[in-house]
Amino acid sequence: MDDQKANNRDFIVGVLLCMLVLFGWMMMNRAKNQPPQNSTPPPTSTQPVESEPSTKSTTEQPGAQIQAADTTAWRLRSVETAPQTVLGSRDPQTGFKSQITIDGQTASISQVLLSHYKFKVEDKETGYPLLTPAKDDDKILHSLMLGQLKLAGKARSFDMSETCWTRVETSGEADSTLAAYRAVIESDAGEILDVVKRYEYKPENYELAVTFEFTNHTQAPLGMDSLEMIGAVGPLREDPRSDYRNVVVAFKNAASDVETESIQLRAVKEKYTLAPADIAPKKLKDYGILATPNDAQRLLWLGLTNKYFAAAIKPVPDGKDALGFQLQQGRVFARKLIAGYETKERIHVETMGLQAHLTFDQPIPAGETKILAFSVYLGPIDKNIFDEPQYAGLHYEKLLPKASCCTFCAFDWLTFFIVKVLNGMYDVFGNYGVAIIILVLLMRLLMHPITKKGQISMMKSAKLQPKIEELKKKYANNPQELQRKQMELQKEAMPAMMLGCLPMMLQMPIWIALYTAVNVNVAIRHHGLLPPSWHWLTDLSAPDRLIPFEWFGQGPVTLPLIGNMIGQIDAFNLLPILLAVAMFLQQKLTPHTAPSTNPQAAQQQKMMQWMMPIMMVLFLYTAPSGLNLYIMASTFGGVIEQYFIRKHIKEREAEEAQSTVAGTSKIAGKFGPKKKKPKPPIKFG
Repeated sequence: MDDQKANNRDFIVGVLLCMLVLFGWMMMNRAKNQPPQNSTPPPTSTQPVESEPSTKSTTEQPGAQIQAADTTAWRLRSVETAPQTVLGSRDPQTGFKSQITIDGQTASISQVLLSHYKFKVEDKETGYPLLTPAKDDDKILHSLMLGQLKLAGKARSFDMSETCWTRVETSGEADSTLAAYRAVIESDAGEILDVVKRYEYKPENYELAVTFEFTNHTQAPLGMDSLEMIGAVGPLREDPRSDYRNVVVAFKNAASDVETESIQLRAVKEKYTLAPADIAPKKLKDYGILATPNDAQRLLWLGLTNKYFAAAIKPVPDGKDALGFQLQQGRVFARKLIAGYETKERIHVETMGLQAHLTFDQPIPAGETKILAFSVYLGPIDKNIFDEPQYAGLHYEKLLPKASCCTFCAFDWLTFFIVKVLNGMYDVFGNYGVAIIILVLLMRLLMHPITKKGQISMMKSAKLQPKIEELKKKYANNPQELQRKQMELQKEAMPAMMLGCLPMMLQMPIWIALYTAVNVNVAIRHHGLLPPSWHWLTDLSAPDRLIPFEWFGQGPVTLPLIGNMIGQIDAFNLLPILLAVAMFLQQKLTPHTAPSTNPQAAQQQKMMQWMMPIMMVLFLYTAPSGLNLYIMASTFGGVIEQYFIRKHIKEREAEEAQSTVAGTSKIAGKFGPKKKKPKPPIKFG
């Protein structure tokens, strides 16, 4: 008993020491990865920047020749705040995929509400906030907001995010499909450059068409050195376990291959700094920078994603009036921002945005208009949508969260196959929870022959230990012979041992593929086993949340040491507990391989019966309830299957033993008792 207490104490101390070392390593690694601070930030839309005058001659700067005799300062025309415009509708019956609100002050997108999705499963109305306002210091940032515009030959940059926009009346289409805003750079002598931002959004379409029209009103070419553009901002966090919000940049090279670079919200620093000129490319992400690997690649699109939805901005270079541009130094900045809202429903105040600096090689000819055109995808990350002809060659499937797509053993073909199977069964039964349970039954039926052979092998392996103990006693004084005999015995039993592990090895890729299929499949989002009125198992893509902490006025809790592993806990989840119970029962039914003469090995095996269920609870506590439902149902099914298989095997062994005994008795009765040989006569000498 004292030895068992000592072993338990040593085991607990060892676990605590390992966790302490792991925590210390995580803290050291976090401090090591902090980027060096630089006191010189890059130009942003929050601070007007006075750029240095160009060192080139006026003959090299077309914009410097404009009205050379006019010394009047150029300025943005100040106007009253324009009214906002609403495109589309959040009512799915209208045919619109979303409702888009255009802010009048900045002529940018302040909010996008998807009309076919809810924010919470219990919401009565649709309108999922895909894009929302965000704060950068004291300034509100919106999607597709223009920032600093630097004209050739001018020291001062013009802040296009100021109150400089007036709404332009449109005609020919309904007000819910078109919107236009105009800003003017002028002097006392008249207009110099006007910028018109146009938005067009039609029903039954996830694409928003956006154009920036630049018209040169002077009598000479007008050059634009750079233009800052805020991309998409303000996605919501969708998962309590991991933050899947990414900025993804896709490039297309000469071989028509598409390559992407991405950076997640947790990897973005709150205030990025100017990267040194000699910094290694692999270190750029420490500064929130995504860079083009080489000049031969062309920008394909800029994307901002969370777990299920994305906003992807794609340049449209077609047209004779298109204004060609490149990324300044081939870089896109990913930015960590503060959410522009603070409500009880949306407690995560961190959000994300992207920012690019565009450069233009050619000036705008005198009296002409040049256009920057973009197509903005606003909708779910759905491979069925991306397979449509209009998205061919764009590879929007690369918007899928990287953390799920690159999981070990997560074969894409298996994931897509499981998704198709689940969708097919949903079409029949109308319930994804029922579809997952039926998938469990199908997998159990398919794997029953392998499971049965595995159970037989496990029972044979359990009988191996007594033989090893006999060998140890028999060859206690001959270690070499003992080792040779043990190797022969283990070699003979190795196929049976491998076969016993085969069912679990076959299940693991299915579990991981199902995790990917359930975790990032927008079709399963807000679909549950039970109706929303039950308040439990209503969303298979999220934890089951039997008792939310918010019922008691408590927010999410981060557990010490393991908080980074399981994420924030905001409810008591029942399914992981039931899964642990099922796994404990399965461990109890598994044949023990430790010999009874080795109490230390038996104690370790007993500890493993408890440790495995506990570890599963930690790993899967905040996992999607659809995955927990599958593993729990599969484990309980395995326990029942294992019980009947073992019962059948024991009955069969008993029958074989009885038939052997009966056969021996029958043979003895047929031929009669064995006759004793007569003793030889005693001879006397």
